[in-house]
Amino acid sequence: MPDEVFVTYPELPNYGVPKYSRKHLLDMMRRGQFPRAIQLSPNRVAWTRSSLAEWCRSRPTARVLEDEPADAA
Repeated sequence: MPDEVFVTYPELPNYGVPKYSRKHLLDMMRRGQFPRAIQLSPNRVAWTRSSLAEWCRSRPTARVLEDEPADAA
């Protein structure tokens, strides 16, 4: 992992993560629904770019619903 890129909280939206609050991310990490952060220093955490990419790939994709025909009512 020496060539791994670390992503800090403010950078998360640049890597496909919605703008979740820090509290929400912490709750998700505790439930195993988001990659665990790595402690860089006493007051700084980050995630690896590869773990975020894997998390994004595992997310369900949204589908566009087609409009109902006007005479279906």
